[in-house]
Amino acid sequence: MSVRTETRELMKNISWIENEEMLDMILTGSDFSTFSEDDLILDTGHPHEDVKVITSGVLQVSGVNEGKKYNMLPNTDSLWYFVKTGSFCEYLNAPESIGILGYLLRTNSDTTVICTKKQGTVFIFNIGKMT
Repeated sequence: MSVRTETRELMKNISWIENEEMLDMILTGSDFSTFSEDDLILDTGHPHEDVKVITSGVLQVSGVNEGKKYNMLPNTDSLWYFVKTGSFCEYLNAPESIGILGYLLRTNSDTTVICTKKQGTVFIFNIGKMT
């Protein structure tokens, strides 16, 4: 089975992809990135240039919730941001995604994302790269 076919099957399990037509549109305008252990994928304070879907491997999302109240939803890729004040760390794997909120709102990230693979290469599908 090709990587493209495997990715298509995996992405059918993503809740925000509503139907085959939407999946086709996403797959047509997207590409892959590969990462190795300890590679920085996104640093706190930087914008999300696209939405990334994890197709293999594990990503670590970490940050600090200082307990401040904002008039806008924070751009975080971790639910722990909303549960815990102080430092937090969460691990994501396929078919989870990062960058949806930041890409849509065009805001800087409140979290840092690094590759923490245990074996093999981490593949990430990039959707909607900003130009």
